[in-house]
Formats: sequence, C-alpha cells, structure tokens
Amino acid sequence: MKISLCIPAFFLSFSVYCQPLVHLHTNKQTYTTGEKVWLSVYLSDSVSGKLLTQTHPLYLQLFDSDGVLKTSEILYTNKGRGFGYLPINRDLSGGIYRIRAFTKTMFESGRQYEKKITIQSLKDSTIAFWNEPILSKSNIEKPLKISILPTKYIFDKRERVEILMKVTDANGQPQQGTFSISVSDLRNSGGQDSKTLLQDFSQPNDIITS
Repeated sequence: MKISLCIPAFFLSFSVYCQPLVHLHTNKQTYTTGEKVWLSVYLSDSVSGKLLTQTHPLYLQLFDSDGVLKTSEILYTNKGRGFGYLPINRDLSGGIYRIRAFTKTMFESGRQYEKKITIQSLKDSTIAFWNEPILSKSNIEKPLKISILPTKYIFDKRERVEILMKVTDANGQPQQGTFSISVSDLRNSGGQDSKTLLQDFSQPNDIITS
C-alpha cells in the first residue's frame, strides 16, 4: 500500500521540478512607450542545464504594476534559442512592468519566469528605475574573459554592424558557448541588465502563485 502511494507522488514531483528553465535577455532595461522590447531567449533543461533540443512555443505577457495584462505574444524557440520582441503600446503609463514567460508544461505546473523592466511614458513623463542585484565575482566558479571589437568604428545609418567576439577562460584558452549581446543608446540606456544566465540557470524559475 505504501509503495503504490509513493509512485504517483514521485512522478508528480518529477513533473514539477523537471521543467524547462527560461532566461530572457532584453536589449536594455528601460524603454519608452512606442518602442519594442527585443528579446533573446534561452530554454534549458532543469536537470542537465543544457539547451533544449526540441521546438517549444514560449508565451510572453507584459503586466503593469497592478497585475493588468497589457500585451501578449507567442515566440517559437528552436534548439533552446529564440528571438523576437514585445511591442510597448504608446498609451501605457510609466512605471515598473513585468514580462512573464512560460511554456505550456511550465504553466500547467505553476512555474513561470518573470523579468522586470522600466517603461517611461511620453504622455506623463513618469520615470521609475529598477536595479537587479549584481552578480559578485565570488559567485562565479569559472570566470570568462570576453572581448568585443567592431570591424570598424564609423558606420552609416541603418548599416549592418559586424563585430568580433573572443571568449577565453582565466588561462587564456578559447571557450565555446552560446552568447547574446544587447546594444543600447548611451544617451538613454536606463542602466544595464545585470541579471545573468548563471543566476537564472543556477536555480529553478520562480513559482507564481498570484
């Protein structure tokens, strides 16, 4: 009798905790109404930490500080990676907003990823700022050195910008991996996104109960 009761409990626990992990890399942290939130998406396996090999639709939602849904989109991922954007309506008020992301299985198990951004409204000039905790060097077991160089330093408007990126370990040895880069206007960057893949992948995505 005890064994028969433990089996369903085991599979329930496995289905809850073996869900994909989500990370959203946004192009910046602060936006103005009418802009687009450009996203680089990572979906990894919660057990191995590796990028998923299957194709998954990722559901994206934008909520205001009162929990009211403002925008929703579906972004399709392939081999654990996806690219897209969330439009910001010109009529939104300024403040802190939450981007919620989840797959179908994550939603069914109550696990969803959230990321906070700041939106500045042109109609009411309301500005709010959110600073996420910075990852300290002591939390990084194997720090990487990343250098980025453009192929040239003067570009025309709308011209394609090509860059060279070199990633090495502490000993100068080349390292392979999956990377994404965000580019912001220095005049209105609104701070940098300090939350990293290491922080997201080191723990399960938050469980949203509300």
